[in-house]
Parts: sequence; structure tokens; C-alpha cells
Amino acid sequence: MGHKTEGFIKLVVGSIVAGFLVLVLFVDSVTFKDFGKKDEGSDFDISEVADGVYKGSAVGHNGGDLVVEVTVAGGKITKIDVISHTETATLTDPAFEQVPASIIENNSLDVDSVSGATVTSNTIKEAVKNALTGEATDTNDSDDDSSATDDESGATEGADNEVVDQTDLNYENGVYEGVTTGHNGGDLVVQVTVEGNKIVKVEVLEHTETDGIADPAFDTVPNAIVENNGSSVDTVSGATVTSKAIQKAVDNALEGKLID
Repeated sequence: MGHKTEGFIKLVVGSIVAGFLVLVLFVDSVTFKDFGKKDEGSDFDISEVADGVYKGSAVGHNGGDLVVEVTVAGGKITKIDVISHTETATLTDPAFEQVPASIIENNSLDVDSVSGATVTSNTIKEAVKNALTGEATDTNDSDDDSSATDDESGATEGADNEVVDQTDLNYENGVYEGVTTGHNGGDLVVQVTVEGNKIVKVEVLEHTETDGIADPAFDTVPNAIVENNGSSVDTVSGATVTSKAIQKAVDNALEGKLID
């Protein structure tokens, strides 16, 4: 009887040990997936990068390209736009909101990744590093508006959304409607209200942009256009193409005829 009890205890202990090993292997595999990309850029000296606009890419968490455009002036990163990506909406939004801003603030790629979006965070840093180690797609002049140097050729955009500066134009009072092609290939329609030669309201009537990813552009750009009384405003990092589509749709509206 004692031998049977001893054998049973050994069996139980063996099962516990085996289960523990399986658990360790599982946790290790999950950790490897989350931290599969090494932290990029801890030894990269940005001060040595010439002024200009650079474009780079890296493979993201979902296997698609994550493309960034980086502006450098006076040895400092002044702007980072995420032009396109295939990351999961909502889950990776904190990485797009925090990592580019942190890189600019610290003028360094050696910044913290965002918990829960580690792979996307490191992909952003890798794409920025790849951009800065390549050749500039444009050079900065002191009199240039940085928003006018954005190169949208790498984005999935069906129309040329070059922004027209409407600041010095005269507007007839009334309501205008304009349309352009958005990031996902569908129409983005806006309605613009003008009173006293000023834009007082910009409303997005319809679009096919990706919820979550494009929301910051819809929240920010129309209000900025009203405040600036023209479409030459900053784009939103992580939603550059949608930002420019809104600007272009407003331009198209103001260049058209009144609907009311």
C-alpha cells in the first residue's frame, strides 16, 4: 500500500512539473511574440542627419508595411507622420499617439515602447531609423511650410490631395460642398459654411475611412481649418492621408458653387 501511495505521489508531482514546464514554454512564446522586434535606435545619433524630409518603412505586427515620413531641421526631428500601416485599430492607437511624439520630444529613438503595443511601438522606431539612414526625399528651406512637403506617394490614395492655401481668397457667404478620394478609396464629402468672408463651420458628411485610425483627423483638422480660415493646417500624425483628404475636400468645396 505504501509503495502505491509513493507511486501516486510521484505521478502527481511529475504531472505538476510537466504542467509547469508547458506553462513556462507558453509564456515564453507569448513574450517572444510581443518583444519579437528588438528596441531600435539606442545608439543612433540624430544630430548627424542632414536637414530634409525622409521616408522609411518597416514590417508591422500584422505583416504589412508601416511607412513613416520624418522631417529633420537643425539636427532635430521636428515632425513624424505615419503615412500608412496595417496595424489593428484601437489596440495600436496608443503607440501611434505616443511613440512619434516621444521621439520628437527626446530627439532620440531610445524611447519607451507602449505597453500592449510593443511590436507596433518598435516598428515605428525601426521605420524612423530606416528613414533617417536613407536619402532625403526633399530638403528643407527655412521659408518652406513643412505641411507642404508631405509626400503622399506611398499611401493608398486615389486622388492628388495637394492642399491649396485659401487664406487670402475671398469667399461668398453661403454653404459649399466638396468631395475628394480618401485613404480607403471612397469619397470623403464635406460641407463648408462661410459667413463674413470667414469659414465658420466644416462638417464631414460622409467617408469610408477606417474608424479609430482616422478619428483624430476628423476631430482636429476641420476645427483647425475654421480657426485658420483656410486649409493650410498641420496634418495629424497617424492619419496623414485622411487629414489631407479633408483639406482637399474643403479646397474643392470653396472652389465650387454655393449649394445654399
